Amino acid sequence: MSCDIKEHILKNGLIVMIKDKSVILSGDLWFVRLEITTTCYLENADEELHRLFGEKIVKTRLIERPAVHQNRLDEVKESLSESYLSSTLHYMQTPKYLKRFKEKALRDQLEKIEKERRLREAGVIP
Repeated sequence: MSCDIKEHILKNGLIVMIKDKSVILSGDLWFVRLEITTTCYLENADEELHRLFGEKIVKTRLIERPAVHQNRLDEVKESLSESYLSSTLHYMQTPKYLKRFKEKALRDQLEKIEKERRLREAGVIP
């Protein structure tokens, strides 16, 4: 398994890390898996976010491509990585994005907590 890492620290403080988590399927076929982690360290003013997340918010997504032949492996990884970066980095660097990132994380976490509460009340989960 490969473990190459690319890190980008954006102007607004977000950290975008791309980790190569590709694995061999069989012979010379690979399952390309790039794990993209966006980290936002919270400020003192982010009290509610601190209560829910601690010192940082971490969001992870995967970009995957199955059955990549060994001789195209580096090319496909680079292409997927560059495509993601070129389509998102410019937007992610804006202050507006950082504000929305925090708002969405808060909304998603509160929805998750509410869903778990309803499931507990219904006796679905202990």
